[in-house]
Amino acid sequence: MALFNKKEAIYKEPFPKTKRGDEFGNLAPYRNGRPHRGQDWSPKENSPIKAITSGTVMETGWSDILGNYLIHSTYDKLFVIYAHLSKPSALKKADKVVVGETVVGLVGGGSKTPSGSASTGAHLHLSIGKKKNVHTCAYSDLIDPLSKFGAK
Repeated sequence: MALFNKKEAIYKEPFPKTKRGDEFGNLAPYRNGRPHRGQDWSPKENSPIKAITSGTVMETGWSDILGNYLIHSTYDKLFVIYAHLSKPSALKKADKVVVGETVVGLVGGGSKTPSGSASTGAHLHLSIGKKKNVHTCAYSDLIDPLSKFGAK
């Protein structure tokens, strides 16, 4: 069943919980005092990444830190960023509707698909925020992705 409902946003975790890695807010010593700004999953390199909810593509691009990324809005007025994609998303056109569970990209950051300086091996970094500039907005404007999946 696709996650599509214009009255409410329905969220689904993009990979099984056994693939979870670095969690939102993690303050491990290697983070140098900066809390992790999202949730990571570490499936195989080039695994398809499914949209966690429905919405509209706002931006795709490349950042030296995030590599290839895609940002989409949600029906509950939030923004989701999928980072460290293996190549630019096929959903490049802004204003393109994304139906939940549509493939938005492939997992990058591994030996065959380097993707940004913050990539530490093949993984998906996903953040949810109240503002479109999800990666640079204030930490207080971010939302723990696991809370949207009822996964805590």
